[in-house]
Amino acid sequence: ACSIINRFTRIAGELFGMLIAMLFMQQAIKGLVDEFRIPKREDTKLVEFLPSWRFANGMFALVLSFGLLLTALKSRKARSWRYGSGKCYIKAL
Repeated sequence: ACSIINRFTRIAGELFGMLIAMLFMQQAIKGLVDEFRIPKREDTKLVEFLPSWRFANGMFALVLSFGLLLTALKSRKARSWRYGSGKCYIKAL
């Protein structure tokens, strides 16, 4: 019975983590799309809502988000890096 509870707890934890990750990704995608839109209840004649500014702001958000994605993917392998991953590096800080 103890091993069944242990396995169920692990599966439930993994599923909960996946749910949280999916919610964060959903909000990030919605935020990126909203960068290209004019917010509701705003004056559309303001300078910051001109199409060129909205496009520039949205593209800058895309560049930052893809940069974050690439950094996250590269840092997954950080433990295997030859430099900066040993104990001496931490002691130097």
